[in-house]
Amino acid sequence: MILLKAPVTLLFSLLLISQVGSSQTPSTPAWHDLSPHHSKTISVDRDINLEVLDWGGTGRPLIFLAGLGNTAHIWDDFAPIFTSKYHVYAITRRGFGKSTHTGSGYSPERLGDDILAVMTQLHIERPVLIGHSIAGEELSSIGTRFPERVSALVYLDAAYAYAFYDAAGDYKASLKDLQKKIDDLAKKPDDPAQMRQVKAALPQFEDNLNRKLNSAENPLRPAYGPPDPADKASFAAMKKRMTTAIGGVPPEAELHESFLENPDGSLGALNAAPDAGSAVSKNFEHFTAPIQLPILAIIGYPQNKGVNFRRDTPQNIAAAAAADANQARQIDAFEKGQPTAHVVRIANANHYIFISNGTQVLSETNQFLDSLP
Repeated sequence: MILLKAPVTLLFSLLLISQVGSSQTPSTPAWHDLSPHHSKTISVDRDINLEVLDWGGTGRPLIFLAGLGNTAHIWDDFAPIFTSKYHVYAITRRGFGKSTHTGSGYSPERLGDDILAVMTQLHIERPVLIGHSIAGEELSSIGTRFPERVSALVYLDAAYAYAFYDAAGDYKASLKDLQKKIDDLAKKPDDPAQMRQVKAALPQFEDNLNRKLNSAENPLRPAYGPPDPADKASFAAMKKRMTTAIGGVPPEAELHESFLENPDGSLGALNAAPDAGSAVSKNFEHFTAPIQLPILAIIGYPQNKGVNFRRDTPQNIAAAAAADANQARQIDAFEKGQPTAHVVRIANANHYIFISNGTQVLSETNQFLDSLP
């Protein structure tokens, strides 16, 4: 389970192991997944198959999408709650778990097309897509390109820059824009119009520069570092560690699907393609267009209990405060940029908000689903 920043998926620093395996050898034969789903293998591209979990149920279809590094089994405890009113599915994206471990196809468009291919193969009509963390980019990709294929989108701590791009908060973009304006001014140094363009760009650049400098001088410190040998000694030990880290008990199957198992029962390498996590993270796109669909975004803000980042020294407190401010800016940008979105902020929630704050997330999601035409 991979974390690039807290809003991507919480467990990169928590669970990253030095050797990343590409083997898809099944985990412990004696272990059984007790979640009441059927597992299907669906072909979505040439030589690319995805694991799809189907919990059954009747009514409007729901498709749950996992965060970066997780598999569909992260939903084993949460998704079945909805089967009394909906037909519930979950998909493991390419590169992870039982889905094909491929070296390509990790752009938001391709990952979104994988979901659409599953829908086509299984004859799923206009589902609600419910995505955690990095799945927000897949929701935005589909919602932007093919809104007619889905009926609504639910972002669970997923409405970050990969789901909606806030140009005003992008240091590199503002630097590039300012550089271009300065270059234009250098060609016409006495042109008042060029002078005004540079002057207009300076306040935004200075704001972004100050925030970038602050983050460089006060780097965020993860609350949890990589697991030690005791954490990897058994699945039970890792489950205990994760329960503390994410604010609730993770589904047992998620551990067995995300890690290979050594002969002695200890945890081996991640059950993922070697570069899958970095490939997804390097393919972010700038989604800025309003999506013409009903949207629910449930976000953990402010995350001020130190569950994601250390707040134990003045430097760490300053870094976390800056991260909170940036998060608030991003949430506001998403809310403004997506007029159809209903944004719910849950204070002190973990990034795995559907685990740490499951009751509230369930209530908000049911209310939203009940309101759909």
